[in-house]
Amino acid sequence: PRPGREWRPATSRTDGDPVALMLDTFTRFLHPEIGDAAVRVLEATGARVELVDPGCCGRPLLSQGLVAQARRRVQGALDALAPFAARGTPIVVLEPSCWSMLTDDAPTLVDDDRAAAVADACVTFERAVLDRGLPQLRPLRERVTVHAHCHTRALGAGADTAELLRRVPGLEVADSGAGCCGMAGAFGYQHPDLSRAIASQRLVPAVRGANLAAAAGTSCRHQIRELAGVDALHPAQL
Repeated sequence: PRPGREWRPATSRTDGDPVALMLDTFTRFLHPEIGDAAVRVLEATGARVELVDPGCCGRPLLSQGLVAQARRRVQGALDALAPFAARGTPIVVLEPSCWSMLTDDAPTLVDDDRAAAVADACVTFERAVLDRGLPQLRPLRERVTVHAHCHTRALGAGADTAELLRRVPGLEVADSGAGCCGMAGAFGYQHPDLSRAIASQRLVPAVRGANLAAAAGTSCRHQIRELAGVDALHPAQL
């Protein structure tokens, strides 16, 4: 993926329930269009979107075994996110790997009471919209193949993407039936042959030829585009 323009989000709603939308690194520098879509959807549910930039949450560092550096990143993220958690404001996270870092890993990495509070406040985009209730949507007479992210599946939230998209009138939702997409952050770059072999087992056959594919994870979407030639969308975009 090639970095593009930095996301400069804009909100328009000044009333409604406050919801904090986290500016993760992937959205800020690679896919600002996903952030724009998320703001539109959340505002359409009646939320007043507040934007929070915690810097990197530490996931890439931890995935490479750089634990001390990851702890420092977590502490910095807590400085930005904890005030929202203290006010009871849900913190919406667009990237599943960031969500799992903040909800599952961070409380075990740092001796900081704020980590548990932030973990409780963080929700995936899909869960946030499901909890708030969808706005009225126009019908979409399409079939979409959904690939659930490993991290959400491991933490019990793997079905949320499909559940959310089934609320779109007319949209037929099929599960990819695949486990890991094979990309897994830097793993796919370090082990490209194995990465492709994992994807070719179930994911690529499931999405090849599909009109639409949906995946919340950045790595998953790039793997689908690269190996199946299908333009995978984040649920917020769809």
